[in-house]
Amino acid sequence: MIYQTEFSGSPAHFKIVRRIFFHEPAHMHQSFELVVNLSGEIRYTVDNSDYVLREHDAILVFPNQLHQIESEECDCILCTFSAELVSAYSSPLDGKIPCDNRFVLEPHRMALLEQLKTESPMEEIKGMLYLICAYFDRTAHYRTMKTRGGSMLLDQIFQYVAANFKSDCTVEALAHA
Repeated sequence: MIYQTEFSGSPAHFKIVRRIFFHEPAHMHQSFELVVNLSGEIRYTVDNSDYVLREHDAILVFPNQLHQIESEECDCILCTFSAELVSAYSSPLDGKIPCDNRFVLEPHRMALLEQLKTESPMEEIKGMLYLICAYFDRTAHYRTMKTRGGSMLLDQIFQYVAANFKSDCTVEALAHA
């Protein structure tokens, strides 16, 4: 399992890319991850749930949810963004995750998302992210995020690394924390 720090630390993190094929081993990060499948098939595992995304299917992975992706051939949009960009949505859900991360994105919303670029104005980015999160939230049910594998210590280690990844994160530094 990989803890990705490339999406950590920036309250205004936003990245959107188009992918034809991809494989990501099990990983987690502090950002939301949105994948919208335009064609083909994508196999996605979030925590212990397996999903197959077909055309118009989307998945919204919450911060610190363990997930992995596999596809042979697909055309999809991959978007990562910080919880701070959608704080009015994410703050009330702190410590909660969706019971089902998959949803179907309507073609008109998908068309709007396809026009968005990493360098788009922040107002456009936030507007689109809130639109998608609100749409997801209409049918979502949430549950309290459990500790990974029942390990409170592992969760504390992840929280320490997330908060201190730019400084000394050795085991010795963690022992003195």
